[in-house]
Amino acid sequence: METKETEFLYSSRRNNKQRFDKRLIAHIVDLAEQGVPRRDLVNDYGMSPGTLIDWIAKYGSGIAKHKRYTAGEKRSVIRAIKAGMSV
Repeated sequence: METKETEFLYSSRRNNKQRFDKRLIAHIVDLAEQGVPRRDLVNDYGMSPGTLIDWIAKYGSGIAKHKRYTAGEKRSVIRAIKAGMSV
């Protein structure tokens, strides 16, 4: 997956108690949805992994959310694999 580079200037935080800028939060969430490893984002922007997870849940587009499959859909996939369809 290819990530698009956008230049983003922001003022650095003076201490850990200072809040992140909303534009920076949106930019970080966008990078996470583009496929940038979360570990890299946490290290680059100086936040905890839990903060990033919360931001993705709150401000994300929902693309990264896991889909829940019904029991019927699961049975259908199992029948197809047993019938010879490749995984």
